[in-house]
Amino acid sequence: MDMMLFVLVVVILGAVSDAARGLIPNWLTMAGVSGGITLQTAHDGLSGLVGSLAGYCVGIALLIGFYACGGMGAGDVKLLGAVGSCLGPFGVMQAAVAIALFGGLYALGVSCRHRGWRMMLRSVYAGCLTIALTGCPAPSATSTGPEPLLRYGIVIALGTTLTLWWRGDLALIS
Repeated sequence: MDMMLFVLVVVILGAVSDAARGLIPNWLTMAGVSGGITLQTAHDGLSGLVGSLAGYCVGIALLIGFYACGGMGAGDVKLLGAVGSCLGPFGVMQAAVAIALFGGLYALGVSCRHRGWRMMLRSVYAGCLTIALTGCPAPSATSTGPEPLLRYGIVIALGTTLTLWWRGDLALIS
């Protein structure tokens, strides 16, 4: 199976599961990781194995801090690790740029819908000012109830797909 098709199937299944149930199952992320490692190793031998493992570690490292702070679930972290095992360290870093852009827009949109434009802009301004003056983020005092859950698996799928398209890898699937 083609590596790009494999990673697309994994991230699309992750996005669908995250949207429908609010979680990305371990069987999917572990199949993504083991499939990425297997396909990379079969294609490039020892260098493919090393690149796949490095990509997995980079993917996990990119999101583990957000998980540790309660900003996302473990399934999101493991899904990006699976992307890394398929794309390697450079590929997952490229995908992370697109994922961060989509994620920021997504979070702003959800925040605007949950709080309204004025409250969201006030909160962003206060947060930036607090970080600039103290160097540390402060919890928001303007909360209007529980924050809505961000389904980051959807963002990972969008960012990964955009990256594959941008690199020209989607044209290879046929």
